[in-house]
Amino acid sequence: MGDTCIPGNIMLNSLAGALGYHERGYPALYRRRWLAYAVSGEGSPLAFSSSWLTHLERQWHSLAWRPWLDTLSKRHKLLRYDARGCGLSDRDTDDLSFDNWVSDFECVIDAAGFQRFDILATCWGGSVAIEYAARHPERVNRLILYGT
Repeated sequence: MGDTCIPGNIMLNSLAGALGYHERGYPALYRRRWLAYAVSGEGSPLAFSSSWLTHLERQWHSLAWRPWLDTLSKRHKLLRYDARGCGLSDRDTDDLSFDNWVSDFECVIDAAGFQRFDILATCWGGSVAIEYAARHPERVNRLILYGT
């Protein structure tokens, strides 16, 4: 298993469909931990670097996150994920290192099949996105940082 990211073959439940959005949620296995990610919308690919304390399903009901998801899913193929220890991802983790957060972001991007894309990052996700862009400049069109 090691450092290979293995996309799961089961679909997670998503509340986005009930709200009028087509969203597919999946697990990815990385370093013996499950990472939950979801893809919604149509258009140019946009990877959202995980922010603090995420939950893929509950974000659709959040007064803070719903306007973001509405707008971004209308214009982009939006990739979101729950960081290790948060939301629908494995919560039993003993390694919350910066390098693992970057590796987790790499994993869900690869599992979703994104090749060349923009990145949007808020909060502590900004440092993860900056490091990802530095490691993979050939894959990143634009890096958008907000409140980070």
